[in-house]
Amino acid sequence: MMETEVESMLQQHGQHGLEHPVPAALPDFWSAWDGSGILISVAAAALYLTLFGPLRSRFSRSEPLTRRQLAMFGTAVAIFFVAAASPLHAYGMHVSFSAHMLQMSLLLFVLPPFVLQAIPPWAWRGLLRHNGLQKLLAVLTHPLCSLLLFNFLLTMYHLPAIFDTIFLDHTLHRLYQLLLALCALLLWWPVAPSLPQRKRLTPLQKIAYLFAGGAALLPACALLVFAGRPLYQAYEDAPPLVPFLTGLDDQQLGGILMKLIQELSFGCALWFAFLEWYRREQETERENQLPAEPLRNVPPVAAKPEAWREGLE
Repeated sequence: MMETEVESMLQQHGQHGLEHPVPAALPDFWSAWDGSGILISVAAAALYLTLFGPLRSRFSRSEPLTRRQLAMFGTAVAIFFVAAASPLHAYGMHVSFSAHMLQMSLLLFVLPPFVLQAIPPWAWRGLLRHNGLQKLLAVLTHPLCSLLLFNFLLTMYHLPAIFDTIFLDHTLHRLYQLLLALCALLLWWPVAPSLPQRKRLTPLQKIAYLFAGGAALLPACALLVFAGRPLYQAYEDAPPLVPFLTGLDDQQLGGILMKLIQELSFGCALWFAFLEWYRREQETERENQLPAEPLRNVPPVAAKPEAWREGLE
């Protein structure tokens, strides 16, 4: 069923007047699928396969999609479908804060690198051929700017006053999530290979960047894990998704899930950065061990065994 059918099963939160309804009971699994998420997934797949398939010939210097790019896109669609179209979306928006954190973590920490790698390099070059866009992207994807922008917005999102205010307006909440998703793409841009960049990070710089990104998320996670009480009114009267979890337990689980998924995704990126550094070191070592080529076309110098004696005399 579509999301409107889920909404009809939910009762409005009368105490706080939240637009996001809180269910009197857990919605049925089969009725909790989100119609808009399914539609976006299908539309994205159709657009991708058409634009980089039959319509590719309309673009100069275009190249056919590789198996790797198709695999990246298929994985990206699957991740988005689980996060935005499956019952995880309905449970996260109306029932469980930890389900919402799982959904957000998939969209912000797992999905972006697959999206960036699914789009062919020639398409990125064509999109960014304008000098103004190149300059803007250079500023937004600067490691310091992308780190601060993303983590600032994510930390602000988890402040109770801001979180509950955004939940009052469904449209505002979707817009804020879209802004976070765009900033997540900027966050992953400096460490993604095969993307147009004015100055690429070295492997060691990528490793330092990823460690800094992990540290920057700590304040938001600490807020959720070490709070002594439930922080968000949006989930106060929601029935427990898991019977033995209290509201505080669910909130702390959400913080742990967000940090765990972020660490796993960044850990994979760290592994690839380490492999890149190791390969470069091996190549440099092999180049240094190559024997020097003998000089050619140089006439031999006649030996003079007694020359040193003449010099002494």
